[in-house]
This record gives sequence, structure tokens and C-alpha cells, in this order.
Amino acid sequence: MGKTKSDKGTAATKAVKAEATDEASSVEANEAKRAYLALLAAYQAMPSGAVRPANTDVTAAVAKALAAVAAVTALRAAIATELPRFDLANVDALKVRALGAWHCWLQRGAGGDKTAALKPLIDQAMPLRAKLARAAASLKDSDENLVDAATVDDIAKQNGPRTQDLANDLVRYHALFTGGWSRIEHNTAIKLADLELAQTLGLLLLTALGARAVETPTTPDATHPATWVDASFTLFANSYDQLRRAVTYLRWEQGDADAILPSLWARSGAGRPAKGEPDPVDPTPAPTG
Repeated sequence: MGKTKSDKGTAATKAVKAEATDEASSVEANEAKRAYLALLAAYQAMPSGAVRPANTDVTAAVAKALAAVAAVTALRAAIATELPRFDLANVDALKVRALGAWHCWLQRGAGGDKTAALKPLIDQAMPLRAKLARAAASLKDSDENLVDAATVDDIAKQNGPRTQDLANDLVRYHALFTGGWSRIEHNTAIKLADLELAQTLGLLLLTALGARAVETPTTPDATHPATWVDASFTLFANSYDQLRRAVTYLRWEQGDADAILPSLWARSGAGRPAKGEPDPVDPTPAPTG
């Protein structure tokens, strides 16, 4: 039987959690802002004719990219060997380019629907939290020395609104597992990539929750990240497209390229486009020959 979430909790405990998660959210927000600032010159130098519109949910696209970072990094050596002319900046800068695009998107108000913009992150975060919860409970039950039982039980409680609780749980599971990784790693099916993704998704959710109050400037402002939504998306999407081509080539026999790097334009449960709305176009062609 799974543990039932409870609204109970001491004021002191909640205050400590709020302080920790606020600090974590600030770290991720700053990382996204630093990514934007580091790439601003590249956005400004991009020819207008090369800029593609951000015609997909950038939050969902960034979540896909961040989930793929570990797998793509693991393929870096093979890409360098098999495709010597491939620009490895597409591998090394994927996370930065994704976060830069996401920062601009959030500053524009996430396309006008700030609550709906959380859904792609939530859809990815919920099964990951369930996986980590099962693993943590199994570790607690198998050996009291592997994880702190009180911490496992406390994470299993609901503390605050559901989306914030989801974000906090992911950040805390990351800390729980990585804090005792030398003891845990041979006793669980959880991988470090799962934990890195949990922390990233948790912090992205916390940052996105805070960004719902952001107001989009009503007049053009070259100093505002919202001005660079399309340029930042173009830089990020072009890198991602190049990586999809490279991974498709490397993994042609295995046929799992789409699992590693799913299309940024693929719809998941969105249904058919509204009348008069064209189907989204995936600019990544399938290789031939």
C-alpha cells in the first residue's frame, strides 16, 4: 500500500522546507538568467531571416531537452569519432541553450497561459516522483542504514499546494539519494540521471510557479528577455535538431533515436489542431540511404 499524503506538519518544519526550496528555486532561476545573459550576444547577432518562430510549447520542449542531456552527453565520444565535423557545442551547450530559451519564454509570460505552461513539467515530474518514492520506500524497508526513514516518510506527506509539493519532493528525493549514494547505488534501480532530472524538473517547476506573476512588456524593449523569445528558441531548436540528426545516424540500427531525443514538435495528448490551425512541422527530416 502506498503512503497517503497528509496535510499535517509542524510550522517549523514547513518553514525550513520553504526556505530550502525558495533558495533552490532561486539557484535555478539564476542559472536560466545566466544562460540568457551568456547567449544574448548570439541572439542579437542572429540574422532576422534565420529566426524561426517559437511555434511550440517552449516549456515542454525544454523539459524534453533537459531529460535528454545525460543520454546525449554519454554519446559525445561516439559522435566525435563517427562524425568528426559535427559541432560538439550542440552537445556541450544543450542545457545552456535550452535554459536561455526557457528564461525568455517565461519572461514573455509563457505564451499567455501561465498555468497551462506548467503541465508539460508536471506530466514528466509525476511518474518520476512515483518511481523515486517506490525506490525510497524499498530502501527504507530493506535496510534502516540505507536511508533515513523519517525523511522518507516526511517526503511522502503532502506539504502545501500539489504542484509546489511535487516540485519540493523531487528536489528532496535528489538530496536524499545523492546524500547517501555510495551506500545506495548498488541497492536500487535508480540512476544518477534520474536524480539529476528530478532536481532539474523540481527546480524548473518552482521557478515557473514564481514566474506566473511576470508581466510581459507592452512595448518593444531590447533589454527585456521577452524580446528574444524567437531568437533564443531558434538557437536552442537548431542545436537540438542537429543532435537529432547525429543520434539518428549513430542509433540507426537500434532505432531508438526518437526515444533519446523526441521531436520538439510532437504533441502528447493534445488532440487534433483547432480548425484552421496547421499541424506542427517537425523540421528534422528522416535520414535516407
